[in-house]
Amino acid sequence: MKEILLCSNTPGALYDVGEILLNAGSFEVLDFEKGIDAATAAVRLATPDLLIVNIGDFESNSYVSLLQLQADMPKLPILVYGTTLEYTEFNAMYMGSNPPQLEKPAESKKVIDTVCRALDMTDEEVQSIKEILKAKGKLDKPHILVVDDNAIFLRTLKTLLQTDYRVTLAKSGAGALKAIEKERPDMVLLDYEMPEMNGFEVIKKIRENEATEDLKVVFLTGVSDRDHIADVMKLSPNGYLLKPINNKTLFAAIEATLAE
Repeated sequence: MKEILLCSNTPGALYDVGEILLNAGSFEVLDFEKGIDAATAAVRLATPDLLIVNIGDFESNSYVSLLQLQADMPKLPILVYGTTLEYTEFNAMYMGSNPPQLEKPAESKKVIDTVCRALDMTDEEVQSIKEILKAKGKLDKPHILVVDDNAIFLRTLKTLLQTDYRVTLAKSGAGALKAIEKERPDMVLLDYEMPEMNGFEVIKKIRENEATEDLKVVFLTGVSDRDHIADVMKLSPNGYLLKPINNKTLFAAIEATLAE
């Protein structure tokens, strides 16, 4: 069982992270709420497999303490927990090798993926943990962004999918890109024919952006023209589904894509 030490200056700051990890059943979690300064001794004593540090309550001396800890224990994996803004400010202030970010607020899937990656766990171990959380009802629903200019189709698809997935809707290509920038989904169901910016232009921008180039995109469209499809395939979509589509085929395609 992997031992994880949570460190913060504020009581309860890492409570959600700790709950997710404890529910996973594969981690022993120690919560240290006296700041990174005092935690240095606890780390040396407990020798955890992973240290997670809350950076939202960092003080000026916290940067120095973390830097010293990294120098003293270079093999200890460290994650820093904070919002995108907090992480940006941390990177601007920190003079060492910046630890990876565990994104705030805590979401089960992101926490497990980030922690397991930091611990260099196998795909089989990660999947086993997710199955445990899923069985307990503690795993976040996969997030799907549906993009289509037909409002009736959007509402119908949301009704169909929302029991099993968290669904966000976008009525245009530009709206889709804004939604992705605000919160990256697990996958996108994308229409082709839309005014102003069509599906080809949307996936092109997704693939050209380093932050989203590997985002899973499946076309769900009525466009069956071979030339259009050939152009789209050059941008490596994860699938191309034609409307109308039966529910069983759609759900199978979504699950297969999410499992890739």
